[in-house]
This record gives sequence, structure tokens and C-alpha cells, in this order.
Amino acid sequence: MVVLLLTTNSITSGTTESDGGTERLLLPVEGANTNLTDTIADAVFIMQAYMYVYRLCNFKMASGTSFHLVSSKAIEQFVLLAKTAKGQAVVELVKEALEAPGVYVFGELMDTPAIKQLAIGSNKSYHDLLQVFAYGTLSDYLSSQSSLPALTAAQLNKLRQLTIAQLAVRNKTITYETLLIELNIQNIRELEDTIIEAFYANVIHGQLDQVNKQLIVYNFIGRDIKDEDIPNMIEKLEAWCANCSEVLDTTESEMIEANLRKEKTCDTRQKLDAQVSMLRNTIQIQTGGLSKQQAPMEDMEVGPYKKLRGSARSGGMFLKS
Repeated sequence: MVVLLLTTNSITSGTTESDGGTERLLLPVEGANTNLTDTIADAVFIMQAYMYVYRLCNFKMASGTSFHLVSSKAIEQFVLLAKTAKGQAVVELVKEALEAPGVYVFGELMDTPAIKQLAIGSNKSYHDLLQVFAYGTLSDYLSSQSSLPALTAAQLNKLRQLTIAQLAVRNKTITYETLLIELNIQNIRELEDTIIEAFYANVIHGQLDQVNKQLIVYNFIGRDIKDEDIPNMIEKLEAWCANCSEVLDTTESEMIEANLRKEKTCDTRQKLDAQVSMLRNTIQIQTGGLSKQQAPMEDMEVGPYKKLRGSARSGGMFLKS
């Protein structure tokens, strides 16, 4: 079995570890970045991570290796117990796993030989129940209830939480009406209590809109993936990677154009500054020359007469030149 783990440790991308037949592919994850350049780098890393998924999925198709994206280690204790469990002990192990808090992915457990053996034995119904918790919803359980074991209160509550997460995949805003039907709950008070428990269990994050009677989901846990869903995932991931590459190419092209426009603007500004400086120097030179050439008003000639001193009103005299 191959497990993909995201880690914050400083390791070489693609490093693998082995533990009891389980191959773990470690991918380093950097801290959150707010810088645009770092954000683009993170986007590239995400694409690389998805390409690892793509390669692992291809490897699975070729060799039958089971692949799971793991988000929690809570299931590991049950996987270890399943290696030595036999007979009725396997059934009890499944019951405990379905009730255990914090256990919401079951792929590693289903890949153990003991659990696979349930599918062909007299306790096949427990194997089918485990698959409902891994891939299905409460509606799936109710449609096959006659052939499946009865649920305990804890199991019913967990399956309802998983159902909410599955509904959030299709729509982030879920009406109370839909939730009442899908969770098989009769009143709003019980529904809201169930949703609040899902909040505290970190199955979903969101808010209750009691005025409009709807649940708004911000994010939710990931669930197990069926083998037959992998080709569709690969197709979507390839399309997503292609879109990301296109966005990166467009961004780089716009950056180049922006830099060229910046250089052109700087050149134009430098030329304008030089012209303004030349005009200022010219004006200063011309202004200085005029001030030196300008004669006093008393010595200026007015027509054919030259003013000697004073004015006509004060008795001044004009001589004809």
C-alpha cells in the first residue's frame, strides 16, 4: 500500500519511507506565503504534488497497489490490530473503528488482509457497512438496511457527520430541508445539534444561518476514494494543471509587458525632465539678458521728444531732438 503524506519537515521532495509493507511518499510543505512570487511558487508545488498523485494512480493501475491520501493517524491503531485479529475479533475491530472519535477515513483498514477476508466470509455485512462509512452516506445505509448490521448511536452520529461532508462536496450551502431528509432527522433542534457536533469534531467548518434555515460550509474533511473514481480524478487534475500552467504563462507574459511599459515610461520621463531643465536654463538666460539691457524710464525717448527730468505736470521740459 502506498500512502501520500504532506509534511512540514525539511526533506527531499518525493522521499519514501517503509513501515510494515506500507510505502509512504513524503512531500514537503512550506508555510503560508502572502508574497505573490511565493504564492506562484506554492501553486507550482501543488501541481507537483498532484503529479505525484497522478504517477501513483498510474502505478496502482499497473500493479494493483492501493493508494490513499491520508489526513489522520487515528486509524493506525486499528490497522495494527487488524494484522493479528482473526474471526470475531475482526468484526469487533470494525465496530470499534466505526464508533471511534476522530476516525473518518478507513482505506488503510480496508486494505488489510483480515478486513478483505470479511468480504467473502459469513460476516460480509460488516465489510459492506465499513464501505458505507468509507464511501457512502446515511441514505446508502438506509437503502440497504435490511442486509446491514444495526447502527449504534455513536455510529449513526458519525455516519450523519460524514453525510454532511459528502453533501458539501456538491454544494457549500445546504438547506435545512435537504439535511433533514438526508440525515433522517425529524426536527430542526436535533439537526442543529448534529451540525454543531460536526463542527466540534472538525468534520466540517462553517456556520448556521438560522434565519434562512441553511448550513454554510467553509471546508470539510476528505474522504476515501473508490478505485473506479481515480481515472476521473486524474482527468480533472490534468485539466486543473493545464489551467494553472496557462495562468502562469499569462502572468509571466503580463509581467514582461508591464516591465517594458515601465522602462518606456521611465525613458519618456527622463526625456521630459531634460527638456524642462533646458527650458528653465533658456528662460533664466533670456530673463537675465533683458534685465541688463533695459534702460531707466527717465532716459527713454518718447516720439520725437526726449524727456529730461520730471514730468509735464510738474513743470518738466521736453526738447525736440
